[in-house]
Amino acid sequence: MLVAAYVLTGLRLKAPNEVKQLFQGVSIAMRESVTYQAILEEGTLKTRKIRCARRGSDPFSDRA
Repeated sequence: MLVAAYVLTGLRLKAPNEVKQLFQGVSIAMRESVTYQAILEEGTLKTRKIRCARRGSDPFSDRA
């Protein structure tokens, strides 16, 4: 429940330091969460797609 509250609070507050202060120690346990890992992976893929689009190439397309 604390991890869910941590993530949802992050959507509401804009300053990362505020969230860290409110939930000291929770983020360490959160890193072990499968859901947290999926969120990170999704963000990584999105970042890669944006970078490739800026360069004009898309390694995720079917083009050779």
